[in-house]
Amino acid sequence: MKAALALALCAALALPAVPAMAWQAPRPVAPQAHHQPHSKPLPPRPQLQPVRPHHAARPQPGRPMEKAPRAPRIGEYLREARPFRPTPGPRFRAPPRGQEYRVANDHLVLVNSRTLQVVAVVGLLSALLR
Repeated sequence: MKAALALALCAALALPAVPAMAWQAPRPVAPQAHHQPHSKPLPPRPQLQPVRPHHAARPQPGRPMEKAPRAPRIGEYLREARPFRPTPGPRFRAPPRGQEYRVANDHLVLVNSRTLQVVAVVGLLSALLR
């Protein structure tokens, strides 16, 4: 009985359920007339303009836009930054040991005294001195 079931199962898996059809070569297809040689050429695509953020300053006629100085970033080395000596008071606390305040691109930064690598960007100097 088991042998008959196994033989029937093998026969069912080996034979296709659909009758076999003779192989036919594909017929050549006539080219479609989707391209019309006498059609008008398409107009050129318009160049996309970059989108300006809503908070960006609008240029005024007759006045060139001034670029704001780039703020230093943490990890940069500032060899050209000048030292900043704040007056003692509650506004600026003394820098930690091994660090000092420096001014770079009108920004007050805290740098490592030995390597002059930026540890923290405190802020825009003009805003801090108000």
